[in-house]
Formats: sequence, C-alpha cells, structure tokens
Amino acid sequence: MVTLKDLLESNYEDLLASNRISTGSPALDYYRNVLLAFLKGDRERCLQLSGETAFGFRAELALLRHQIMTRSVKRELIETLIIQGAALPDWEGEVLIACAHAFETLRELEPAKKTYLAAHDALLKMGCERKALRAYMNSIAMEGQLHPEKRQLEEFHAIYRKAKKLREYRTCGIALSNIAREYRNIRALTTALQFANSAVRYLKKEMGSVFYYKALTNRCHILFELGRDTEAKLDLEAAAHAQFPEIRSALLVIQQLMNPHQKLSIPEESLLPIWKERLAEGRLNEVQGVKHHRQKLSELEEALIRYLQEGPRDKFELIEFLYGRKLNIDSTEARLKSLLTRFRKKCPGLIQLLKGKYEITNQALLPQNSRKAG
Repeated sequence: MVTLKDLLESNYEDLLASNRISTGSPALDYYRNVLLAFLKGDRERCLQLSGETAFGFRAELALLRHQIMTRSVKRELIETLIIQGAALPDWEGEVLIACAHAFETLRELEPAKKTYLAAHDALLKMGCERKALRAYMNSIAMEGQLHPEKRQLEEFHAIYRKAKKLREYRTCGIALSNIAREYRNIRALTTALQFANSAVRYLKKEMGSVFYYKALTNRCHILFELGRDTEAKLDLEAAAHAQFPEIRSALLVIQQLMNPHQKLSIPEESLLPIWKERLAEGRLNEVQGVKHHRQKLSELEEALIRYLQEGPRDKFELIEFLYGRKLNIDSTEARLKSLLTRFRKKCPGLIQLLKGKYEITNQALLPQNSRKAG
C-alpha cells in the first residue's frame, strides 16, 4: 500500500515508473498526477486536474501549481491553502512547500524563506526527511537572493553531504549546481565545471524535469565561458527539448551571449534572477569590449585556490608548490607576485596576507569549515 509519505519522498523517475499502478487511494492517484504534471511543466494537464473539485484542497493545490507555472499566482489562494494546511497535519508540509514556491514566484523572498522553513519542520514531523531537506535547501536559496553578497558554499556542501546519505539525488544535483555557480562567480571555471558535471549526472534520474534542465543550462554557460563552444552547443541542443518558459528564456540568454551581435527577443517575465544577472553582465561586457570567458582563472590560479583551501601558506610554501625547487628564488618570487596581482584583479579581496601567510578571506571556501557545517 502506497502512503502519502511514499508519494512525497518519491523522485521524478519513481513517480513516472509508478504512474500506471494504482496507489490504492483515488486521492493519492490524483495527487501523483498533479505532481507529475507540475514536474513535466504540463500546464494544460495541471489546469485540467485543478477542475476536479471532488478532491477538495488537493484541487486547489493543483490550481496553485498551475499559477506558479504561468506566473499568475493569486495571494488569496496562498492564504486559503495555508489555513487549510494547518488543519491537516499529514498534508501541511506539502501545502507549505507549494505556498513557499508561490511566494518565490511573486518575488516575495522573505515570506518564501519563512514558509520553506515551516514546510521543512512539518515534513520532518511526518518523517519525510528527503522532501524536508529540499524545503530547507530552498530556504537557503532564498537567503542567497535576499543577501547576494553572501557566499553559500558552506551551506550547499553540507546539504549535498546530507542528501547523499539520504540517497536524495535531486537535492544532490541541485546543491552541486549551486556550488558550481559559486565557483563560477569567482571565475574558477574549471572547478565550476567539475561540480556542474556532477550535478548533471545526479539529475539524470530527473531527466525531463525542470531541475535537470536548470543544471544543463548552468553547465552549458560555464562551458561557453571556458571557450568550449562545441560542448556548450551540445548542451544547448539537449536543453532545447524543454518546454519550461524559464528554461527557454535561459537558452535565449546563452544564445545572446554566444552571438552578441544577434539581438534576440527574451521574455523578461520568465527569466530567473540568475539569468537576468548573466544577461546584464554579458551586455556590460559587450559595451566594454570584454570577452568574459577570457577572465577565467588560469590553471595556476585555480591550483593556488585549491592549495590555500587546505590552510594558510607562507610565500615559500606557495613557491615550492607552484613552481618546485629547481628555479632561482628571485625568479619564482617575481612569478608569485605577478600571479597574485593577476588573481587579485580577477577576484578582489579573496586572498589576504596575514601574519606572513596568505589565506582565503571567504571562509565558506574552506573545506574544513564545510565539514563542521554538516
């Protein structure tokens, strides 16, 4: 017998595989169809299901999910569902996570964050650890949008490790994709690509869902910035099958960045914040005549970052690690100075010299702190 907990803890692949088999409950069969329609981005099916009013608040949840997909969320429906969810302990977590997503769609980030956290608590109470972790990760994402100056590597590393233990592979992939974005933002593109590749591998179990396509477009953009256009175009072609408006808009952004002289019409209303930022960044680079992928960290600069992640180092340790012992000390000191100058131009303030040792100022980049967060 399939329970509500089984349904909520299922990944996209599991839901698809069980779609032809009855759960033993008409209400659960109905809601499984709602979840599948939402994950596929099937607006018409979601709207159709919302008309089956015999299923009560579940039909209202279907309507809310349709409104999320069409970006036509009505606050009255959110408020109604939150009240109904409070009286239904078994369903409260699912109701809250959908309402949090609706607040996010309205760009009401503080209520979205609080509601994701409330969903996390409610889902944990009913033993849905995997979905509770998804809700918590979404709250972290809201915090990042509220405070874009904060780096969130520490949090996403901790979420990834917990998700891996729970075999919650969707969350693994999303967390890794967010880590890739953080490294991309400091121009450590080779490292970013490693995490982006892992994200896509984890999310292959969600192939066809919006989560898979988000990871694919993220990797596509990183490949483009690395100058690996042939591979980037393969991801572009693979993602072209997506019907999600936010993915199609992201693909238009990437195409615009690949061909800056080609003026594409990009629907702003379906652009996710990350792609609005990258489009604006690309337009600024075009005005300034900068080829953004040329600003990536060199192999030596990425090696420097990885070495400093292990702990503070003095200049002699850096010289030996980066250049070995065979070269003249004056020559290697000059090389190190030049390397640090180039790096600081690309990533101002990321490395500091304190008490004779170089160290990373962004503590979230340090793996030992990530381990503590787990």
